[in-house]
Amino acid sequence: MSGKIPDQPFGRIALCCSGGGYRAASFHLGAMSYLQKLRFAGRPLLENVKAISTVSGGTITE
Repeated sequence: MSGKIPDQPFGRIALCCSGGGYRAASFHLGAMSYLQKLRFAGRPLLENVKAISTVSGGTITE
């Protein structure tokens, strides 16, 4: 690796949503809401999420 920053550093994002019931679901929903508000290159970061892995409470969010 050359140490260069990629042209599209947030081009592909993967989320891992852990378990913990409704408390976890609420947390993950808040995190996704924040990704919708954050912008990179004029677009919400949530649009760059390409993969989601969930268990238990994290699945409720999906």
